[in-house]
Amino acid sequence: MAELTAGNYAQIAQIGYNMAAAYQQAKAQKAIMRYKAQVSKNNAQVAEWQAQQEEKVGVSQEQASRLRTADLYGTQRAVMAANGIDLGEGVATDVLGTTKFMGERDALTIRDNAARKAWAARIQKTNFLNEAAFGEATADAINPWGSALGSLMGNAGAVADIYKQWKT
Repeated sequence: MAELTAGNYAQIAQIGYNMAAAYQQAKAQKAIMRYKAQVSKNNAQVAEWQAQQEEKVGVSQEQASRLRTADLYGTQRAVMAANGIDLGEGVATDVLGTTKFMGERDALTIRDNAARKAWAARIQKTNFLNEAAFGEATADAINPWGSALGSLMGNAGAVADIYKQWKT
């Protein structure tokens, strides 16, 4: 068996260093993907909270709109009655009917707008959850030991040459 030269030892050290570096790099990439997945999960939770808040605001605004309509309707009835207008026919029923119709339309528009905002937030939540799932799948696919072995295999020719010199 031949003695290994200083150059051979340097090559072996370099191969070992490359393997360790490949392992550490893969390990870091895996950690980064897990971190990004967790950030996406956190963002999904925030988006859900935003959706819930939009729904609550919508309910509150819808109720306020209905109260304003009821107040206007009551005021119109009182003014008409005070002026001797028959509330059961003619212009009075038209005005009061229009007030109810427009008030209901406004309340339903508020409800619909709140539902759309909540829906948009939930779509964003779904996107964040998809990002999280992708990040986790990517992290699961990263194998630090596989990277280290791949680095060794990439240097297989050099390892074979060193072994061949050592054997002869």
